[in-house]
Amino acid sequence: MRELRRRKGIINPDLTPLIDVVFQLLIFFMLVTTFSQYNKFDMNLPKSSVEEINTTEEGAELIIDKDGKYFFKNGEDSVEIENTKLEATVSELMKGRKEQTLIVSADKDLRYETVIETMGRLKNIGLEKLEINSIK
Repeated sequence: MRELRRRKGIINPDLTPLIDVVFQLLIFFMLVTTFSQYNKFDMNLPKSSVEEINTTEEGAELIIDKDGKYFFKNGEDSVEIENTKLEATVSELMKGRKEQTLIVSADKDLRYETVIETMGRLKNIGLEKLEINSIK
């Protein structure tokens, strides 16, 4: 019987299909990933240990910075609100929205009393759904 001889050469596997699949996966994840939106305001949110609640609509947000200034953020637009005109301005800005949820984001260095007072003022104008924003 004749012995079969094997070639003793180096085997070079074709890596082209592997590279194609890796690049396709990379492109897929780049397109599908949702990038987080960062606030334009320099503020430190307080930490929380509770579970995050997802809202159905991109909510309107009332931002209170560490100096006690109010900003109303609706999507990408933000408007500074004077302290004396808070109720009237927020009421006017929330009028056209079907979802009446307002997210309150307050700097962690802000006095707790200011946040509670603001939420009371918002409740007085008829806003029942208030959410407090924090970092988990």
